Amino acid sequence: MNSRTLQTIVVMVASLATIAATDIFLPSLPSMVTYFSASVDATQLLVPMYLMGSLIAAPFMGTLSDIYGRQRILFWGMALFAAGTAACMIAPSLTFLLCARFLQGFGAIVSSVVGWALLQDIYPADEGAKFISWAGSVSCIAPLLAPALGGYIQTAFGWQGNFFVIFMCAVFTLFLMLYSKSETKPVSGRKKMSPLTTLKTYGAIITDKSFLFYISFFSLLGSVEWCYLTIVPFYFENTLHISPNVFGLYLSTSAAFYVLGAVVTPWILKRVDINCTLALGLKITFVAGLFMLFISLFMATYPLLIALAMGLYFFGTSIVWGPSVSRALQRFEEDRGAASAVRSFLNMTAFATGGFVGSFLDDSTLVVLALLLILMAGVCWLIFQNLMKFEATINVKEI
Repeated sequence: MNSRTLQTIVVMVASLATIAATDIFLPSLPSMVTYFSASVDATQLLVPMYLMGSLIAAPFMGTLSDIYGRQRILFWGMALFAAGTAACMIAPSLTFLLCARFLQGFGAIVSSVVGWALLQDIYPADEGAKFISWAGSVSCIAPLLAPALGGYIQTAFGWQGNFFVIFMCAVFTLFLMLYSKSETKPVSGRKKMSPLTTLKTYGAIITDKSFLFYISFFSLLGSVEWCYLTIVPFYFENTLHISPNVFGLYLSTSAAFYVLGAVVTPWILKRVDINCTLALGLKITFVAGLFMLFISLFMATYPLLIALAMGLYFFGTSIVWGPSVSRALQRFEEDRGAASAVRSFLNMTAFATGGFVGSFLDDSTLVVLALLLILMAGVCWLIFQNLMKFEATINVKEI
């Protein structure tokens, strides 16, 4: 097995573990309310606390990977993730668990920040879009299986069992990484660390309009996904009276569309360019929002239809994800880790916002959620139109 293949596998395995940690415990949320004698709103904060940890860690992980190398920072980030997961598993109180989730998220972001920068390093230019999508299709097995698995683990072992499974996955990832030694960013090509250099680097990144346009798609679309993940456990259990293990199956049905989108994206990219692929994904998300609004108004007691509507939204978002990430990271070669950190930081900000909004919305109805789906898809389409005009202007100037 060559070095490039091994590094790709490491990134995918790390992503599997960290992505699974976001939603494997969702079927356990109602039980946690009882276990800790806590309110529903306080327990729902377990979702955005994970994202808050990731949000704060993202800038550090990106810069450190540009300075000390991708492999080293990826390893230590995953070690922090394992420690946070172990703390979640033994949490004696909800406050302790919230803090542990923060630490877990702090380490978890390394798979996104450093992992995707590493892939763009080893698969240059638009080739990176195809391989990031392929890697995404494998890592998306986590949201496909995690909720269903979490429901059965909850039934058999309680909520602590879910964190034990994630801990074992993290440990396995660390052992696997010990065999991946080659570095994509040689010492000779690394910058020296200084506050002024770091500020200049991030200033150049956040003022790059094309970069911001490309990363905004997944940030905005994903924010409503996290709103959905915060609301739906309580809607399914309290309004539709569905048990945790069955609820997990419905969540997995939706997540299957995410996997499907990640699988078909490389096939689409062989036939049309990246911009056409992005346009297709955005149109699908808008249709999915309309579908969800219809269901929430007239067929709100049919969980399978809810899962299918959200699955269609996941499908469109998945098509957008790989190409937009690759194009954004292509904008910066020397500071790709920092650029990936900005991308992840803005993603986590949007996702955490979606989770917080979901924790305060009425979880007995999905109408507001459907309206948010439509709104974000529409906003992304307007951003896409502006992106096309901006890039056309740049191309004319270059000619």
